[in-house]
Amino acid sequence: MRFMEIKGKKLSSIALGTAIYGGEREADAFRLMDVYRECGGNVFDTARVYGESESVIGRYLKSRGCRSEVLISTKGGHYDLVTREKRINREAIYSDVEVSFKNLGIDYADVYWLHRDDTDIPVCEIMGILDDLVKEGKILSIGVSNWTCERIAEANRFATENGLEPIIASQIKYSAAITVRENDPTMLSLDDSSRAFYEKAEMPVFAYTAQAKGLFSKLERLGVDGISDGLRREFICDETLRRFFAMKEVARELCLPISQVALAVLLCDPALDVIPIIGGKTQEQITESMFALEIQLTDNQYERIMKG
Repeated sequence: MRFMEIKGKKLSSIALGTAIYGGEREADAFRLMDVYRECGGNVFDTARVYGESESVIGRYLKSRGCRSEVLISTKGGHYDLVTREKRINREAIYSDVEVSFKNLGIDYADVYWLHRDDTDIPVCEIMGILDDLVKEGKILSIGVSNWTCERIAEANRFATENGLEPIIASQIKYSAAITVRENDPTMLSLDDSSRAFYEKAEMPVFAYTAQAKGLFSKLERLGVDGISDGLRREFICDETLRRFFAMKEVARELCLPISQVALAVLLCDPALDVIPIIGGKTQEQITESMFALEIQLTDNQYERIMKG
């Protein structure tokens, strides 16, 4: 098991995404969180806009009495899902924190992320709000999701110059698949420019959609014609297919499922500290994903997949 640290607290190198938790199958969600923790995981990633997710996690933490054993990563400041009005302001952020903490049954978050940006708001104003939350003990560390590198750099310059808490991590879409078309234009994918920024800044990347919505396993089982139109529009291009065939070859060499190799590619990134955020609807999927922590790709295997 590999770990990285944020504010002196060790994080498992795979986080559990919980966006789908809720509804009538709460016992199933509890069991998935149990299995994830049994496999050595300790980071629950959620958000104010993920429906019932925070409430389910809150009831789980109370049921298991394990708050001190896990790190809570939650997000606020998302635009209004109905009106699409931006919500990066003190009132909205503090409201999201209050509601999230009530649902989660916690009095602090280990990492609190602004889920979106509003470039009309100066970074000095935003960083002041977040620094206040740190000083009040509500959040231990600051992250941002779907922020450009330019805004992160500007925000951290201001924080450094003014003795404020900096942004210490970024959530961005990153998998071995190339995103051809994004359904939500406010979501950002890792590209060559942002990769260079995160490498130079030595900033950890939390990779969402880390398994490309199961694309590689589905391609292996169904072929291009068998996957959904949505997946084809989002990911299918010559480079994604080239990576798929290279990944399939490496998986065969290692006698491993292609889904594990797809995660191992991120975990073995030679330039970036990456924490993939995994999903999974079954215990077997969670266990299989967590086994990727044991895989060490050679430089040759990594480059065959990611560089050709």
